[in-house]
Parts: sequence; structure tokens; C-alpha cells
Amino acid sequence: SGGAGTSVRILGTNLTGVTAVKFNGVDASFLSLSGSLSATVPASSTTGPLTVITTAGTNITTEVFTVTLGPAPVITSFSPTNGEAGATVEIRGLYLRDVIAVKFNDAEAVFTNSLFRPLSASVPLKATSGPITVVTAGGSFTTTNAFIVERFFAPAIQSISPSSGAPGTIVDIRGTNLTGVTRVEFKGV
Repeated sequence: SGGAGTSVRILGTNLTGVTAVKFNGVDASFLSLSGSLSATVPASSTTGPLTVITTAGTNITTEVFTVTLGPAPVITSFSPTNGEAGATVEIRGLYLRDVIAVKFNDAEAVFTNSLFRPLSASVPLKATSGPITVVTAGGSFTTTNAFIVERFFAPAIQSISPSSGAPGTIVDIRGTNLTGVTRVEFKGV
């Protein structure tokens, strides 16, 4: 028995060429080890048999795996603490396996949850500054610290002075949104 995110060791014979492991019909992530498998209980699984599928056939256990409600996730940190839409944020903590949802101030985010890397999420386009929430089968956790969503706007040139000059002439450029400028070009140069 175990909750979502629990690593389950499966022992048996002919466990080479495994293409799928299922907990009561729900696909699970797994690793093939020497003569055994290590499978992670998926978030949406329910109590029932385990199924191992190989290129040679399928085996369904007669024993039942009992899915228990796992512990609620805990976020200990996230980095960076601010950024614009599309930025990737790494979220670290406890019980962050089989994540169902990641939200930036209630805006749903696209996320990646790998066995060997921290949980990472992309700041959604509609996100606003606020807490980050992670939802798993065991519950949810919302940070007390806010992620600050930065909005960057395209620069707008209002005036240049002087309006002509030889190479090496210093030109004063005035306008709005001129912070964070990475390059200035004179006719593409």
C-alpha cells in the first residue's frame, strides 16, 4: 500500500522489455532495475491490481495494491522569485511527486515533474503577482511568499538629439520603457 508518489519495488521474472506499468489501469512512471522494477504510484490511481506489460505479454497481479492518501506537498523554496510570463521557475520541497496542478496566483501553469529533477513550471501568460500553489493527490500547498510577475513593454522612442552626425557622435535617445536595453542600432548596425 502507499499514496501517490510512493515508489513501489516490483520483483518477478521476465521483467525485461517492460513497456508499461499500471496501477489499477492507470499508467505509472517506472525504471527498470536489474531483475526488478521501481514504479511510482500515479496521482489518479485507485486501489486495485498492478499490471506489467512487456513485449512478450501482460501480467496482472492477484494481489491488490491499496492506494492511500499520501502526505500533502510542502514548498520550501522557489527560484527565481520574480520573472515575466514564460519564465521557468524551479519549485523545491517535500512530497512533490505526481503533481496534479501548479498555479501562479490561481493561473494554471504548464509544469514538468521529473524523477531526478526539481519540479519546474512556466509562468502563465495570465499570471499576476501572488503565491504559488502545488496540488497533488495528498493535498495542496500555497506559498506565503509571492512570486512577482514582471511585465516588460517594448521601448518607445520619443526623440533623438542630434538628428544627424558623423560616426562617433553621441546621440541622446529619449522615450519610455528604455530600462533593460540590450542593444541600440543605427540602421541595423
